Amino acid sequence: MSTLQSLRTWVTVNKFDTHRVASIGFLKYVSTGLTLHSTTKQRVINALMIVNLNGPDILALQECIPIITDSTSNNKRNPDGNRNDPTTQDKTIVFSAFNLSTKRVGFGNGTARVTTVAYKICCHSTHAILLKSTLIQASLLDPVLPSDNHIHFIPYGLLQTIDATTVKNQITQQNRFLAQTGIVPILNITPDTMNSGLKKSLLVITSVIGLEPTYLTAKSGK
Repeated sequence: MSTLQSLRTWVTVNKFDTHRVASIGFLKYVSTGLTLHSTTKQRVINALMIVNLNGPDILALQECIPIITDSTSNNKRNPDGNRNDPTTQDKTIVFSAFNLSTKRVGFGNGTARVTTVAYKICCHSTHAILLKSTLIQASLLDPVLPSDNHIHFIPYGLLQTIDATTVKNQITQQNRFLAQTGIVPILNITPDTMNSGLKKSLLVITSVIGLEPTYLTAKSGK
């Protein structure tokens, strides 16, 4: 800064419009220090892909995507004799873009306050209500633990519909999960070997609740 001032340099700042991001909830039974960000986000996507949507939700999630047809078919005519429109509209279900970030979640005041660390889910504020309701439908109920295709989503604003004790229990259960989860490293096992049947065999063991990849999984099988 002193160099800029000595040279009498003028600095201009351009402000760009941005959008508000809404935090809609957090994921329970997931360790931010153990489960990769990319792995967790893929599990949320998998859960959204298998959720049972009702009619109004489908209409709200549909967007008209222009489809450009092949130029060789543009000269063909419809049964009514009119030429085909090279640009057609195809309604496709599109979920709102979202992101995960590590967040300290808390509830209560004073000595009664409890906190935990979890992945929170953020999205555009205009899509928050619809995405939150969809994730609630895709979420599992206790005591079933999450898997590669299922999640435990805890929405913000629970206090408006249920009692304070239930809200506090969600954070307590996350802390209990983090405290009771142990890590057993596995080395020199390639992803192909793990997915060939070894993973299913390990998950049969009652004490094994999941298998988490690392940044070194593809390289050294860790």
